[in-house]
Amino acid sequence: MPQATLTFTLPAERDEFETASRAGNMRSVLWDLDQQLRAWTKYDEPAEFKTPAQALDAARDLLYRLVEEHDCRFALE
Repeated sequence: MPQATLTFTLPAERDEFETASRAGNMRSVLWDLDQQLRAWTKYDEPAEFKTPAQALDAARDLLYRLVEEHDCRFALE
């Protein structure tokens, strides 16, 4: 079976290591976000949004909630 190994020089490549380590979590965030956006469009739930700005705010709120739930972050510390 093929294998791959990622090697990082720490601490110099800490940001790259953290990004690679959390890639699976971020994939889950994107999947969940996609599913909710699909549901909003498929089942006509956007009617609850009176303006495009409200819909975008709801999408951003969802994104931030999912990032928190999946232990991700946008900026590395």
